[in-house]
Formats: sequence, structure tokens, C-alpha cells
Amino acid sequence: MDNGANNETISKSKQKREEQKKWAENQRAAVRKEKMAAIGVAAAIVLILAVIFGISAYRKATYIPETATASEDYSAMLKSNGHIDGVRTADYISDFDPSVIEIDKSNTEYSDSELDSAVNQLLQEHRITHDDPADTIADGDTINLDYVGTIDGVEFDGGNTNGAGTELVIGSGSYIDDF
Repeated sequence: MDNGANNETISKSKQKREEQKKWAENQRAAVRKEKMAAIGVAAAIVLILAVIFGISAYRKATYIPETATASEDYSAMLKSNGHIDGVRTADYISDFDPSVIEIDKSNTEYSDSELDSAVNQLLQEHRITHDDPADTIADGDTINLDYVGTIDGVEFDGGNTNGAGTELVIGSGSYIDDF
């Protein structure tokens, strides 16, 4: 069934609620992408630090004292095995253990409640109201009503649509009197 035919059988309020759910899902996905980007940035920082330490170690290992004479043949000091006599790289390279680098996990971890709170805040900040008279509900219109019924602030049995809503024809009297 295509969306056009489907939209005609679903009330406007239910359509709007479904659109809001889809928008909320998109917002959750965007928040997840932002968190993944933060993790990627942290990983890139660790990689950059490893490269910097590697370059530093290489420079220390290939350091030639100023007392050495300059030569156009940069490999003149190398022996057939690729080593320089009297130079031990271990004397110039300090141990590097990338596992000791700590990343604050609070910037990369989040709970479902934090995500829901962020999405609800975005929904509240970006809600759209319409003053179009054509959107006004009138007698005879069918709506999808989602509610939680309470008596003196306490929810009662059977008084909750649990997000599924219920179809109601406005003015039919089939619901609460004078509704």
C-alpha cells in the first residue's frame, strides 16, 4: 500500500505522532553519529601521538653529533648490514606504551536516559505549531487520541492507551460526556 492511500486511512493526529517518532529516531541517530565522531577524534589523537613519538625516536636514533664531518654520501657511515658502528638505537629510544594513554570515557559513553533527554529537549526546542484553520478539529472528524487517565493524580486501570492511541469520532458521544 503506498503512503498516499495509507495516509487517508490514518487520522491526522496519528500521522503527526508517527512523523514525530520518525524525527525522534533521526535525532537519536544523529546523537549516536556525534558520539562516534568523538570516539574517532580520540582515536586520531592517539594515532597522532604515536606518530610524533615515533618521529622523535627516529630522530634520536639517527642523531649524528656535530663533530661528525658533513658528507654528500649520507650512507657513508652505514655498514653492509645497515648499522652504524658504535650506535645503539636502544640508547636513544625510550619505551613507549600506548596503553598508558587515558581517554576520558565520559565524553564517549552515554546512557539511554541521556539520549532520550537530549532528544526530548530537541523536540521541545524545535516543535512547530500551526494556526491554520483547516487543521482545526470539528464534529465528525476522526482523531487518534493518546492519553493517560488519572483520578486525583493516580493512574487507574484501563485509563492508558500506552502510546497506541484510540480512534475517536469528535461529537459522537461515544466517549466521556461533553468531550
